[in-house]
Amino acid sequence: MSFGFQYTDTSGNVIIDQTYQNMGMRQKNTYSMSAGQIVAVSYTGNFPLIAINSTGYAGVMQTDYSNYSGSTPLTVTWYIQCSVAGTVNVYFFDVPSASTSSFGMKIFDQSGNNVFNTDNNYLRVIDVWPASFSGSSRPTVTRTGYPSGTYAVVLGWPRLLFTSFTVPVTYQTDGINCTSTSVTVASNVTGTGGNSFGWSDHTGYQYSGTAINMTINVTGY
Repeated sequence: MSFGFQYTDTSGNVIIDQTYQNMGMRQKNTYSMSAGQIVAVSYTGNFPLIAINSTGYAGVMQTDYSNYSGSTPLTVTWYIQCSVAGTVNVYFFDVPSASTSSFGMKIFDQSGNNVFNTDNNYLRVIDVWPASFSGSSRPTVTRTGYPSGTYAVVLGWPRLLFTSFTVPVTYQTDGINCTSTSVTVASNVTGTGGNSFGWSDHTGYQYSGTAINMTINVTGY
């Protein structure tokens, strides 16, 4: 870059510049949930990202879209279930809100679009990590050693597993647990209902791969 503004961390990673717009936190919901409880959480915006912080274990069992026609705004509802009781915080990140403050810092791109302003709490990714799955195996993954703070997890792909194909089917998916210095994802959130929509023990049940997840620093959010 021969001109403009650029802020880098101590490792040389670009944190803020005049080109890329990071996602900002637009909504936060907090629930005190018992084991087995399900809550429906909705958000209307562009194409939002959610991060979950849970003192027990909580995961997304289902996602519904409404008023989707290829354009925004889009309304998304996530059904979040607890397998272990605790407090669950859900953070919604989307296109950041416009700045209304009379002080602070604003950065614009060459077209005049506001790509950064100090009014927003931005998506702060501190770790990107894999979670493997193969057949019926869903290993528990724990990431430790974070500085003391508040963390949430963005699941790139919840590792859904059908445990029975008899209608109504039974299934399980990833639950998220967070401490002040670590996050854990374990396949321990279970549900029953519906059907497998053509998946069988020779397709979905035996599927294998790697999900890529992110740890988000939400301290102070």
